[in-house]
Amino acid sequence: MASSSRTARIAVCGQAWEWQVRDSAAEPVRNLIELAMVDKKDDVLEIASGIGRIGMELAPRCRSWTGADISANMLACASERLQGIPNVKLHQLHGDGLGGLADEVFDVVYCTNTLAHLDIFDRWRYVREAFRVLRGGGRIFLDDIDMTSDPGWTMFLNLTARYQKKNAELPPYMTWFSTPTELVTYVARAGFVQVRSHDRPPLVIVTAVKPGPAS
Repeated sequence: MASSSRTARIAVCGQAWEWQVRDSAAEPVRNLIELAMVDKKDDVLEIASGIGRIGMELAPRCRSWTGADISANMLACASERLQGIPNVKLHQLHGDGLGGLADEVFDVVYCTNTLAHLDIFDRWRYVREAFRVLRGGGRIFLDDIDMTSDPGWTMFLNLTARYQKKNAELPPYMTWFSTPTELVTYVARAGFVQVRSHDRPPLVIVTAVKPGPAS
């Protein structure tokens, strides 16, 4: 899905033009600043960073931004887009969570516009791994489409109608919905505290803090 810069842009946000990609990042960045309180002293990690859609806008607002993704093609596109931004790092994942990233090196770990495309086992794995790589006092930020919200339920019904037709084939990049309870359960069971659920229809956003003194 990232065989070219254009197809990569479409895959991450459904838009083909660079200016549209940048516009699409405004709301997620606003949510991260308001709810995860990202600021200039933070080392930040994005799980499934794609082409750096969020990273381009967020890197100037933090000490360092690391984008981690399983797709080498996405990371190549990100490297091209983010060229010249000095505090950016890119890291390729290999299906083993956040393997290759050291313990307790980040202040914020976030995953946006991605959980909808992961199964429940990978969702849980990334939350546990986020706990590992966060410093004490570090924050996690997760979002997904909330099927308990009216807009989320409408999206669910539309997909149901589309893919329950005879001979309909599910795409490899299928959208799977979530609930506030599911995301809260992951972060609480992983050991996070100050767990909060934020209603931003059609999204549910969950934030929490890793126990321990802030560095």
